[in-house]
Amino acid sequence: MNNNYWTLINKDIDGEITSEEKSLLEQELNNNNDLKEYAAQLKSVVRKLNKESRTSYEIDISDEVMNSIYQTERLKAVQEKTKLAAIFALFSMSRVRYASVFGLGVIVCFIFLSLFNNNNLNPGNISGSMIDADTYTNFENAGNIVIDIPELDGKVNTQVYDDKVLVKVDLASQNEIKLNFNFDETRLQVYAVKPIKQNNQSSFVSANNLVQINNKGGNSYLLMFRNNLSG
Repeated sequence: MNNNYWTLINKDIDGEITSEEKSLLEQELNNNNDLKEYAAQLKSVVRKLNKESRTSYEIDISDEVMNSIYQTERLKAVQEKTKLAAIFALFSMSRVRYASVFGLGVIVCFIFLSLFNNNNLNPGNISGSMIDADTYTNFENAGNIVIDIPELDGKVNTQVYDDKVLVKVDLASQNEIKLNFNFDETRLQVYAVKPIKQNNQSSFVSANNLVQINNKGGNSYLLMFRNNLSG
């Protein structure tokens, strides 16, 4: 084999070939079936080696989780402002009959209760060996922010309460994955971590401000963090 073409094939695989060299190589490959077959086999081997070298990932998605929390907090602020505006609008009506005062009071009490008592997540629900069914159902039915992780073949859902943040992690990748949640302890602190589903090839570790999930295959986890800056 001409060493010049061998060099061009390797430069092509490495992405270092120039347009002139690429044109010269393609012309030769079209006229030389043996060289064309060799180039195809070499590219196949390189692709396989590259794939095998990326069977393990380590990704920190702390920033993505924090961004979802900020989005939720901004949305809640807008919703609370809207509720308060509705209350003031009720009181500012020029003609409120006395017969409606009691009903108005009930409406106002309901709005204030929904505004200031929405922290209905019981920490005890995930402190045992199994996830409480109500906690899991409430999480699935409640509004939450989804963080897609294409390279991990999975997703993360977050929900924000007054003093805690709930995170649900679903992973399906057959690659070995280290998924890190590493926060500034003054912002979020690990409160509880429970596997909803975990095979014997996977595990997790947790500390005050770190959770690391070592995953392979389809697994799900429920994480709870204290929101130290709430209020």
